[in-house]
Amino acid sequence: MGRDYTLQLDWPMSSPVPIAAKPECARPVPGALVGHDTLRAALAAIPNDDADSLGYDEWRNIIFGIHFETDGDEIGLEIAREFSARSPKHDDAFFENRVWPYITVKDVPVTGRSILKLARDAGWIEDVTDEFEMVCIGLQVARHRRRYSCAGVYGRRLPG
Repeated sequence: MGRDYTLQLDWPMSSPVPIAAKPECARPVPGALVGHDTLRAALAAIPNDDADSLGYDEWRNIIFGIHFETDGDEIGLEIAREFSARSPKHDDAFFENRVWPYITVKDVPVTGRSILKLARDAGWIEDVTDEFEMVCIGLQVARHRRRYSCAGVYGRRLPG
């Protein structure tokens, strides 16, 4: 079977295949993932001073994440400035004039989750006590006071 033989074959056609639409991906909404207090706590755990100063790409991604989570507001600028100023490489004029005003959200943005990951890698543990309510699972009477107290407590995650 050579090339000429193959070209002369009567090849059956298949029925047309419908073109599927590309599904829309859910994109993160700026300011919806990480709050200001959590950002500050996580950033405090990320080393960015003297010998542990971050490289430009890591620093930039953190600044992008702050900008995304705060939607570029004044509080975000303050948080980013505080973090950046910890480094001896910080140049306030460069930061204010050449970085912050030009940050835009891309198709795949750097979010606060990237900051949380870096903080966890540095040993930070997020405080989630506000996300739970304490519930008594048993009562015990204190013999000397006749007061009730919780014998066992567990956390129940709050809705939302």
